[in-house]
Amino acid sequence: MKTYNRIVICGRPGHFRDSLAAVLKTLPRSELFLVDSLDPASLDQFSGSDLTLILADLYPVSAATGSRLDLVKQSCPDMLSIALVDNPQQSRAALAMGVDYTLARSASAGELLAAIQHLTQRAAPMTSFQSSNLHFVFSG
Repeated sequence: MKTYNRIVICGRPGHFRDSLAAVLKTLPRSELFLVDSLDPASLDQFSGSDLTLILADLYPVSAATGSRLDLVKQSCPDMLSIALVDNPQQSRAALAMGVDYTLARSASAGELLAAIQHLTQRAAPMTSFQSSNLHFVFSG
């Protein structure tokens, strides 16, 4: 288990990304980086870095997003990933792209922090999607 977390938040600039950063700043021993997209120009600065986690707001999910995420994972093989999604279809698409965990964009701060803690402790991969009163869990 790593004692220091380097986390990249990938999403469009604005209130949502700022809110994610505010929540993640509560994590002890963590360093945050903000990028606008998963394009190579945004992520080149992390090539070969010891990244712990990438938190990606996947809107929209596309094949290009999957190949970009794959490139990041190749340069940082121990990096984990969480995708924020809107529905079970996006969750399945993100999982097919190799994302380690999916979480509903509407998840609470506590759910997000629990997911990060779960992944960074290297527990068995698990993914979930929560919408209203429904909670979907996909084993990885």
